[in-house]
Amino acid sequence: DWNLEDTYTMCLWSAYVDWIKWKSLNIPGCRSFSMSTVTGNQPIYLSVYELTNCSNNEYKKKKPEHYQKDVSIYTRLEFSNSTTTEGGMAERFSKSKGLQRRGSESDTDSDTF
Repeated sequence: DWNLEDTYTMCLWSAYVDWIKWKSLNIPGCRSFSMSTVTGNQPIYLSVYELTNCSNNEYKKKKPEHYQKDVSIYTRLEFSNSTTTEGGMAERFSKSKGLQRRGSESDTDSDTF
């Protein structure tokens, strides 16, 4: 049964990434740089999962491969930027709803690197 009573909010904050401007910052010894320098134009994906075919002790000893058939996924998150990333679920969702892609520099106040 789905719990329709409670609301959960997840916030993502990092002292090292400005998600709106899609830039890294505050990394010791590095200038700020566009996340696209690392990721290209693809979104960033984060998955939280568990291997279902081994215990914690077995994992520590064997370090098994992470095959899709052996994974129980709890959540998948996609991080993208409307002016720099292409593809992914966010873009498909936006297109299906007839939403326009933001493309001007004034939308993000971004620097070009």
